[in-house]
Amino acid sequence: MKKALLCLLMAGFMCTGFLGEDLASAANLRGDDRLAHEIRTLAAAIDRLATLYEEGKRQAEQDALSRKLDTAIAYLNFRSRRIELLEQDLQELKISRDRLDTFLIQMVEKENLLEAQARNSTIGSAAEIERARKEHDLRVKMVQERLDRVDREAIILENKIQELQDEISSVESFVQRNLEF
Repeated sequence: MKKALLCLLMAGFMCTGFLGEDLASAANLRGDDRLAHEIRTLAAAIDRLATLYEEGKRQAEQDALSRKLDTAIAYLNFRSRRIELLEQDLQELKISRDRLDTFLIQMVEKENLLEAQARNSTIGSAAEIERARKEHDLRVKMVQERLDRVDREAIILENKIQELQDEISSVESFVQRNLEF
């Protein structure tokens, strides 16, 4: 109410010229100062909003990167365990292959022994010797096929392990680039 009364009085004095142009220009300056102050306040608020927006954007990017890193680390753990299992399988195949090699050597030695016995004619007839030789050859052939199959399985496992290690390498480099150690 006082403000309204003051405004009416000022308007009246301005109209009558009592206060003159000095008071009118002073009021304009106060109005201009107030407008300038409001503009500065608005500009500062816009700057704060822009800053908050940029911080929010950076935080969202950081959150997205963190999620990617979490996923990458989980992937590395999974693939590492998978590689360990494949390496165990490969080791078991190599042990199996070594056993088959040993068995094959023993079979060849047995064949040599049978050949020597056949030459000395210490065992049965020629038909029995031929039958024993065929059985032995069949066993050797089966063991050799098993060895070949184990070798192929080992090569497949080695290739799979190498592929997984290559995949891990690219993910590891991503994690190292984006994590601070």
